[in-house]
Amino acid sequence: MNEYIYFCRQMVQMVMINSFSRLFLLFLFIVQTACSSPEKPSEVNVAVAANMQAAMMEIKTAFTGETGIEVRFSGGPSGILATQILNGAPFDVFVSADLRFPRFVYDSGRAIREPEVYAKGSLIVCTIHKELALDSGVFSLLRMEKIALANPRSAPYGKAAMEALRKAHLYEQLSDNLVLGEGIGQVNQYILMGAVDGGITARSVVAVKGMENLKWKALDPDLYSPVQQAALLLKQNDGTHNEPASRFYAFLFSAKAKNILRNYGYMVN
Repeated sequence: MNEYIYFCRQMVQMVMINSFSRLFLLFLFIVQTACSSPEKPSEVNVAVAANMQAAMMEIKTAFTGETGIEVRFSGGPSGILATQILNGAPFDVFVSADLRFPRFVYDSGRAIREPEVYAKGSLIVCTIHKELALDSGVFSLLRMEKIALANPRSAPYGKAAMEALRKAHLYEQLSDNLVLGEGIGQVNQYILMGAVDGGITARSVVAVKGMENLKWKALDPDLYSPVQQAALLLKQNDGTHNEPASRFYAFLFSAKAKNILRNYGYMVN
């Protein structure tokens, strides 16, 4: 009988020890999990209009420094980016150079909510040739044989530039002189390389480091419709949205981002 009681006591102790061991191991797991490095935040993939790429680099740096969330972006003409999004490109945010293309994407059902204007852009006539005078604004183009312009079908700044030429009654005179670039980025390359005498481009280019040699003159804003640049928070393929993308989208409208945009010549509220 005493041996039986002793055996029972030993069994109870073993069960208690095993239970304690399990609890202790569970405790260690919880502590280790809590103390380990947090999982790296998700990335945000952004489709960015060509005129915004330099400003976006600074906005990206400020956002990542504040949140730890990495941002990757692909640049190009807004119309081409919109087509890529509609064809299933895995972007989280669309930062366009106009309101029309984001509206088109929204109407297709690919966005969380309607597009919002984050900035307004403006046009300049620009050249790298020091001997060319730009004092007469858009009419300075009459002194040029090759004039770079973004494709008005896919680039909002090209559309605005074409509108300015028509409103100034210069299109017929200059139509044979126009060299169309895919977007503002290509127009800027043509101008900087001296492949053209000059061109019409976005005001933001002259704020980019290394562009100090450019001569430029603002175009009369009455010659073209306001360039309202809008952003769009996109849906994932499953209909949800990326939470870090929501944070980046909100940051685009923050005071920090607005200060950066002002430095690049954009108008913000």
